Amino acid sequence: MSGTALMVLVLAVGTYAFRLVGPVLHGRVELPDRVRVLLSAGAVVLLVALLATGALTEGGEFAGWARPAGVAVGGVLAWRRAPFVVVVLGAAAATAVLRAVGVVGSTRPEGLSVAAGSVPPMTTSRPAHADQPEHVLATRAFYDAIAEDYAAMFRDLPAATPLDRSLLTGFAELVGPGAPVADVGCGPGRVTGCLASLGLDVHGVDLSASMLAIARRENPELRFEQGSMLALDHADGSLAGLVSWYSTIHMPPQDLPAVYAEFRRVLAPGGLLLLAFQMGDEPRRHVHPWGHPVTLDFRRMRPERVTELLEAAGFALVQRTVREPDAGRGEPTPQAFLIARAPGGPDSA
Repeated sequence: MSGTALMVLVLAVGTYAFRLVGPVLHGRVELPDRVRVLLSAGAVVLLVALLATGALTEGGEFAGWARPAGVAVGGVLAWRRAPFVVVVLGAAAATAVLRAVGVVGSTRPEGLSVAAGSVPPMTTSRPAHADQPEHVLATRAFYDAIAEDYAAMFRDLPAATPLDRSLLTGFAELVGPGAPVADVGCGPGRVTGCLASLGLDVHGVDLSASMLAIARRENPELRFEQGSMLALDHADGSLAGLVSWYSTIHMPPQDLPAVYAEFRRVLAPGGLLLLAFQMGDEPRRHVHPWGHPVTLDFRRMRPERVTELLEAAGFALVQRTVREPDAGRGEPTPQAFLIARAPGGPDSA
């Protein structure tokens, strides 16, 4: 085994170790995977050290092989008979081969595997929406923390609110049976389940993984996806309807135009949007609900202002309903419900 070949091996394997350790150093790999990756990288480094030093005999010879030209006794590189350019080119070629079979060159979320299924998938701590604004991440963290308590508190909704349920029923009839609908900000999936019972082909979308776990547990027959209303994972014009049931209330006013534009993007021409929110002007801050160390702002809105923003996004208002607060449920303000139609349908002006 020549010195050039040894250096190619050392550099190529070193590249592999660097690509393994890199995601750890940059915080892109969760703790369980960090441990596994660091152990793997440590084993690789140990192997390289043994090849470069421990396997050398006292006379500078490998057991059974002549001493490599590029390695002097004691592991010092001499480079006398292994020109640097040859080593670099050889390492590049070896790395290319390893890259081709999937060993190096990938920090994909699905994992670092030589053959399909040979290594368990590697999860990452950076979800698709990690580059979202801070308030979006705060909303996700808030609902991840309170998910079980929230779901228990609102377990009977919307079944216990006939007026709200009638709005969902009317929306379902307007959209039509079997129509594809997204419940954006679905939380524990109660409204999603109600819409499904009304004959819609509905799925839920939410930021919170904990909320989605509850939704899937209670509605195993329905589909739920993690995502942000600022960047929905839906094709243009793919939905006949979209429901945002008290889910835009965490968006700062300056972000609402982008949210409504995203809703319009995913709705088919003439598709319907249903919004529900608390009426008012002043924000409200929830601090440590149920004893959890999280805080989040809730924003009330005026139907007139929301209508202006919807019309600026191209929607046409179909219906506006205002319900007085339900004192028995502790509602502090009137509740507003808007149905708007995306442009381009048969009923558009």
